[in-house]
Amino acid sequence: MKCYDFSKYDKDLDLDALAAAPKEDILAQLCLARALYGGLDAIIENSKDGFFITDGKGYVLRVNRSYEELSGLRREIIVGKHMTELEGDAITESASLIAIRTREPVTIEQKFFYTGRTAYITSSPIFDEDGEIVMVVSNNRDFGEIDELKNQLDLTRRKASEAESHLAAVRSQLYHRSDIVARDPKMLEVLYRAGKVAAADTTV
Repeated sequence: MKCYDFSKYDKDLDLDALAAAPKEDILAQLCLARALYGGLDAIIENSKDGFFITDGKGYVLRVNRSYEELSGLRREIIVGKHMTELEGDAITESASLIAIRTREPVTIEQKFFYTGRTAYITSSPIFDEDGEIVMVVSNNRDFGEIDELKNQLDLTRRKASEAESHLAAVRSQLYHRSDIVARDPKMLEVLYRAGKVAAADTTV
């Protein structure tokens, strides 16, 4: 079983010292690097959000499965292409190119022409020690999924509001009745329904 212990990664590892180290130490570092790469690869590939990575000049390095589904573009086709080749053909404006131009994170709405879907795209430049952009990492969230989550939240809030209003009506109905003492919400519901039935001119 592989262990993806990212805390073992040493970004300040002295490569010169490692080169002079025993072979066992070099192999251990190599195995650790491969394991951590595998872990990061699994995280990116299985993310619900789409991931899209370019180099510092705007050439596509990597996309994940969610991005392929969102855009309708297969990685075999777009990896290695420059973003200017995708603008206007497969997508609207490229957030990656904006991030490269401004050297700052940027969020835009982007439409994918092959699927007709729209998403929020956030692109963030990654700098090296000399202040040069080496990568731009973009994550994408489909509008449809966001709207669905909003609808679910609105429904939950509406149900909670209706329940609160219902309970308030029960309490109001029983407020002046000194012969009834009830605190449990289920008991209040029973009494409320019984009161409505008693008020109706029907045979039970």
